[in-house]
Amino acid sequence: MPLLNSRRGGFGKSNYKTNAGINAARDKKGVMWADSKLGLRDITDGTSNTMLVGEACATEQTGVTNCGGEVCKFSGGLWIGARKANSAETWHPGVTSHDIVSFGGSGANMLINRSGANWGDDWIGSSTHPGGMMSVQCDGAVRFLQETIELATYSHLRERSDGKVLGEY
Repeated sequence: MPLLNSRRGGFGKSNYKTNAGINAARDKKGVMWADSKLGLRDITDGTSNTMLVGEACATEQTGVTNCGGEVCKFSGGLWIGARKANSAETWHPGVTSHDIVSFGGSGANMLINRSGANWGDDWIGSSTHPGGMMSVQCDGAVRFLQETIELATYSHLRERSDGKVLGEY
């Protein structure tokens, strides 16, 4: 993997993004976003039931059209932080929120490795692992999330305080 992300301004490449929630409008149901001030006390569903970080691959799919009928052009994440959210220049030049955060579980546009929308590849969790992606829970546990995970379960993993009890997945 090249160390710089040529698709994202030449910044340092990362194959991981933070969990900002379930919907791409910065719903803040996850655990990390610009200027987030959450603490462990705010993760009321429990740290083992809440996703902290998920994979974000930096490769283009071949032979499949999983993003709104188009090939997903995954661009990975960036090792770069945001500026102050209350300043006029929130992000470093060339960086947008979907370079750092991911969303998932809100519907057909926010699945693992696929999206019903042609813009979904910028926002969703993705991986080169066959059949799913790795995630890190807020307790530090690493789990493989299958592409076939129930949509409701995936959504509940991304929400820190929805009050839902998770079974096996």
